[in-house]
Order: sequence, then structure tokens, then C-alpha cells
Amino acid sequence: MILLKKHGLFYLIILLLILLPLNFTLRAAETPFNYDPEKIEPGTMYCYKLFTSPDAARPARKLFYYIGSSGEKSSTIEVLNLEYYDQGVAPYLNTYRMNWEKMMLESATWQYIGSKSNLPRGDVLHMETKFDFVRGRANWNSKSLAEDGLDRKNVSTKFQTPTFFYFSNHVDGWTAMRFYPYPKKEIEVDVSNSFHVKDVRISYRGKETISVPEGEIRCHKFEIAGKGMLAWLFGKKAWLWMSAEDHKSYMVRYKNKNEWGHMAMMDLRLTSVEQISPGDWKRKVEKWSTGDQ
Repeated sequence: MILLKKHGLFYLIILLLILLPLNFTLRAAETPFNYDPEKIEPGTMYCYKLFTSPDAARPARKLFYYIGSSGEKSSTIEVLNLEYYDQGVAPYLNTYRMNWEKMMLESATWQYIGSKSNLPRGDVLHMETKFDFVRGRANWNSKSLAEDGLDRKNVSTKFQTPTFFYFSNHVDGWTAMRFYPYPKKEIEVDVSNSFHVKDVRISYRGKETISVPEGEIRCHKFEIAGKGMLAWLFGKKAWLWMSAEDHKSYMVRYKNKNEWGHMAMMDLRLTSVEQISPGDWKRKVEKWSTGDQ
């Protein structure tokens, strides 16, 4: 009996040693992307105009996307987000930390930095989320402006790796798409829209030259659609164009055809790519900050 126990323990150890490399391989293959640190350059600012209808004369937002720092494991991206309202401009400073092992957000904050008098009731003053990769849950905390003060909410949602989030204006999704595994025709990821996670298929449609405010740019074109028969029959699609002229493969345009939800339609168009210092970026943000938030 003692001998059998010893042999049983021996075989268990051998089995674990065999499975450990397999388990590591499975974890390493959690995402379909191929990470290349050369595609993320700190100090680069990408500027976009965001339209919310096909016939809009002016953008609903201007976004300045700044890569603050980047390494083998993560990158920090700050976004100055200027939202245009009838009563003025509502400026936000959003900070996203991308996890390159998981190819998705690790944490995010959304901070209103303008005058409260320009912010409509119900809009967010501050929101932050952290992602628990072990439990597969995103924990959200938000503070909004209400008629009688502040409205605070705490929400926890599930996700799988990788999941891209609508609230980020797709910064996380199109940053990860820099590492698309060409020439593969399709990959599958998850997208979270209003705290509901959906399986989506991203299909590579080849190269196409498109016109944006930055100019005529040769791009890799992608189509994004939900999976399954119902998604095929009733689901709306989105399209993404990533630069094919630059090794960094940055996002040139994103467009969808949603018909519901906050800012249902999104059409992001590149206006410029600039190299600026951390000091210049700080001064750009301070220009819009009032300090009364």
C-alpha cells in the first residue's frame, strides 16, 4: 500500500510536469494578436474628429490621443476628449493602461476637467475601472452630476480575454489591432456595449486607400460583426481602417452603424499625427482644465 502511494505520488508529479508547459501555452495563446513593441512610440499624439451622424456639419467631439509611456508589458495612453454641447465644451482627460499580455485594458479613468456649469445633468464627472484577470471581472465606479448633488454607482461585470469596451471610444480595440496577425483572414474577440459582452468576428478585407482630414492614406480594412445567425440577420456592422503606410499601423478611421445607446453612431477620422514632449502635452491639457471639478 505504501509502495502504491509512492508510485501514485510519483505519477501525479510527472503528470503535473507534463501539463505545466501545456497550461503555459494555453495562457500565452489567450489572444490572437502578435505583440511588437516597435509599433507603440511614446510621445506620439494622434488627433481625431468624431461624428455621430452621416450628415453632420461639425464633429461631436475632438480627441487627442497621447502615448505617454510604453514597455514590453504595458502602455499608458492619455486622451483629451472635447465634447461639444449647446452650452459649450465639456473637456475630459481619460487615462488607459493597456496590458499587452492580455491585449486589453488593465485599468481606465475618465475625469471631467472643465467647468461644471458646462456639463449637462446626468453626465459623468469621474469614472474608473479596474480589471481582475483572475476572476474575469471589471469593477466600475462612477460619479455623475445630478439635480440634487452627485449620483454614485458601483458595478461589476464579467469579461473574457480579450474584451474591448465601448466606453473607451474604442481606444483599447484599435490600439490592440496594431498587432493583428496578418495575413490571417479572421479573429474572434469580445466587445462590451452598455455592460453586455458580445462575441464578435473581425474579418480582414485587404487594403484600401481612404480620404480623411489627414489626407489620402493606404489602409488595412477590417469588418467587425457579431457572431451567430441572429447577429448575421439583425446585427449592425462596423469598419476599421489601420494605416498600411506606417509600420506602427495606427488607426485612421473607425465607423459603425449602431442605432441605439449613448452616441449610437461613431465615425472617427484621423486629422493629424504629431510628436510632442510630455511638457507640451501637459500644457495642452491644462489649457482646458478649470480646477473646479
